[in-house]
Amino acid sequence: MLQRLGKQAPLIRSNDEVTGAMPRKRSAKLIILKQTAQRLPEFHRCAARLMARGQIVNPGDLLIAFRVDSTIPSGPVLVTDSTEFVFAS
Repeated sequence: MLQRLGKQAPLIRSNDEVTGAMPRKRSAKLIILKQTAQRLPEFHRCAARLMARGQIVNPGDLLIAFRVDSTIPSGPVLVTDSTEFVFAS
């Protein structure tokens, strides 16, 4: 859930770690994704990686046909080019 506090306040998520008034961005080292369907073509994995790049993801988020199971570090993280993905079934 996103909320805006006042006219000049930054946009923050209610569950983000906050230092002062700005959310703390942590880069993801590892993201574990679980399939939401039985059989998925390989290109869905590539599409999920591309969709996540540059975004902040949380456990429980849905990327194409995969649910974010966990992240390292835990909590909301920024997906970068160096983020590793593990696809679990």
